Amino acid sequence: MLSNDLREAHIKAFDFTIVILNRTYIFISRHNPKLHRSKSKSLNKRMLKSILQGISVFLIPVFFIKVLYIKKKYSKIDFKGSASSHRIRFDQTSKSFVFFAPIDWGYRVQRPQNLAAYLAKKGYDVFYINPTIYPRNKSVGEVEVEKIDGVSVCTIYSNSRTNAFYIGTASAEIHLIDTFAMLIENLLTTKSYSSTKMVVQQPGWWPYIKGLVGNQVVFDCMDYHEGFKEIGKAIRENEDNLDQSSDTIVVSSQHLLARKLISCGSKSFLVRNGVNLQLFRNTRPLPAQKQIVIGYFGAVAEWFDVDLVAHIAKTNPLYKIEIIGAVTSNINIEKLQDCINVFFMGEIDNVLLPKKIVDWTAGLIPFKVTELISATNPVKMYEYAAAGIPIVSTAIPEVAMVAASVNGIFASSTYSDFNLNLSKAIAMNSFERQDLVRWSENQSWSARVVQFESATNSSPKVSIIVLMWNHGLLTLRCLKSIYERSDYSNIEIIVIDNNSDQTEADIVTTWLESMPRGIFSYTRNSENLGFASGNNVGIRLATGEYIVILNNDTEVTPGWIWRSLKHFYRNPELGLLGPSTNNCGNEARITLRKGQDNWLDEVVPRFNFRESRLIDVHTVAFFCVFIPKRVIEEVGLISEDYGRGYFEDDDYCRRVENLGLKVAIARDIFVYHQMGASFDLMANSEKKQLFEMNKQVFESKWGKWVPHTYSIDADQ
Repeated sequence: MLSNDLREAHIKAFDFTIVILNRTYIFISRHNPKLHRSKSKSLNKRMLKSILQGISVFLIPVFFIKVLYIKKKYSKIDFKGSASSHRIRFDQTSKSFVFFAPIDWGYRVQRPQNLAAYLAKKGYDVFYINPTIYPRNKSVGEVEVEKIDGVSVCTIYSNSRTNAFYIGTASAEIHLIDTFAMLIENLLTTKSYSSTKMVVQQPGWWPYIKGLVGNQVVFDCMDYHEGFKEIGKAIRENEDNLDQSSDTIVVSSQHLLARKLISCGSKSFLVRNGVNLQLFRNTRPLPAQKQIVIGYFGAVAEWFDVDLVAHIAKTNPLYKIEIIGAVTSNINIEKLQDCINVFFMGEIDNVLLPKKIVDWTAGLIPFKVTELISATNPVKMYEYAAAGIPIVSTAIPEVAMVAASVNGIFASSTYSDFNLNLSKAIAMNSFERQDLVRWSENQSWSARVVQFESATNSSPKVSIIVLMWNHGLLTLRCLKSIYERSDYSNIEIIVIDNNSDQTEADIVTTWLESMPRGIFSYTRNSENLGFASGNNVGIRLATGEYIVILNNDTEVTPGWIWRSLKHFYRNPELGLLGPSTNNCGNEARITLRKGQDNWLDEVVPRFNFRESRLIDVHTVAFFCVFIPKRVIEEVGLISEDYGRGYFEDDDYCRRVENLGLKVAIARDIFVYHQMGASFDLMANSEKKQLFEMNKQVFESKWGKWVPHTYSIDADQ
């Protein structure tokens, strides 16, 4: 949400607009005396035209007043100690992607840049965070943004080190970690107010983005990271954390999918690499050549089989072999430097690459088939094919799978096989090469982005049950907070009315009628069934994989659903989850330090950028509780032995614990609670009598009731 000042500015601007429109109408009325008595259609049209002109004239300055106000207050994209702002996430469906990339934008163009660029072409706001952090003494964290191909390319500067460092191999910087989540939130607030999908493509990012788990987190895994020599133990641990905490995992090969399905289950999806057809597609016939030219482009790194290429060069001395790409420091290429028909061309800009390979009669993928490479889906396979260049590769599983059905793609298990397949590739005529081009047309990045969208739109359904008994305005505030701050599309909000007074019910139903269909439902009970029975009506109606019991005297905070779900992903033994709150009789209670009036502006920077934190407890209060549907199916509905209320939450927690499941409170999720709104409508003597009666019911089932206690921690 925006600060109170900005909300007030929006309200004032709206009020000002209404005043202007009213005065415009009065002005038109006074200067058209026939307006009220004339039935002329032409006059009515002129009147309407005048009104619309008035609207246009006066709304323009109002719009600019608002834009200038926002720009002045929220244009900073640096961090000096606290979050300056946070987003309104009212749109329900993500319209922004933030890529935490494994390579800088200007490096060799691969999957990260292509996915980002093609999503931008589809109209998304796309941010690409370069993984190289540069030194700057100005502040702990600062972002510079440059728009390239529709993508906001972001470079981070920090005073945490005196030299540039790469997050994929360097140890995490504590000072930058503490500020990074707020730095990114400030960036998004300045550039985009909408919900955001955080696409993490390198495990080294995890320490920095773990405070952003209130957003949808997508782990786009394109490598077997343990296979890299320079990857340390910390990076492997980061990948484990990403696996557990991601809402969606996308992988680029069948090998990776098999691994992730074992460790992460059904939230894993396969989206292979693709090709920029506009750049690489070649429909020209093969030119006549005096010399056969074959080549390779890409990194010359530890997986590049120098011995294989040297063998090809020596057994085919008349072939010219061109190698395009930087040579890394961890590979010895002396054997190739001794070959007079091998030419190292250096790194070439991706835009110029198609012209450099136009004379190639075969494209090589000479990789050692290690576990790292077995997990690879080579982008160059698609790019060679789009250029009409036959592909000769080692027996990489992803290549071998395609080679079994596509003419012009060859997978080789031995050096002799490689040479034989090279001869076959060189012998292919122009018509056969066009078959490769046609195959590549179904492998475009445009098609891959559609698959990527589909995968990242997959999320478990959450059913939120809001029980009301009178307090229409309070209920409306609760429902608005769910709708405006959940930024979660796969929800249903089930309003159960325990026979409220009609005037109170009308406040809610009138608002619900104006809302989009398919999200809200309203059910009115014929009598006040009490807390347990009323919520059970909602539970029976719920169709979600997770069910939330939420009191009508609460307000939620941005990202509360995403954060809650991640606790269940990380803790399969978790049966019930409650949030922290300002008003509660157990460990969930925390102290608001700035009072009740501006609670949202306090709790968002205080709680919403924390890494996941759980407190194991025996009881969570059911003013707000997340329950997996599978738990309800085992435990059953809320006990109705307690009538109108008190102790049904204690009872349910005992039943969940009896299954061997945990009950916990999240210290990274805050839900505001007025507490006791419905019970406040009862006399104190009646409440006391109900409490004592239900206490006896509880103790008859579970033994002596132990009063709840508060937690002693830094949030008190």
